[in-house]
Amino acid sequence: MAAEFSTEGDTLWLRPLGHRGLDYDEGLRAEIAALLPPAADAVVSPGQRVFHWIASGPDQRCGPA
Repeated sequence: MAAEFSTEGDTLWLRPLGHRGLDYDEGLRAEIAALLPPAADAVVSPGQRVFHWIASGPDQRCGPA
């Protein structure tokens, strides 16, 4: 994603300029699917977790649920 930032007083404004999506090849799609439990959907961004299973409650590093 590309964006333009500007300030107005104490406010920071972000104006999206565009984005680009890239499809994964079939081999990589299969590897990602193999990481997920059955029937899980995934939306990922570079640098983000593919899947995070927390059995004991919310992950407090990510803030309250």
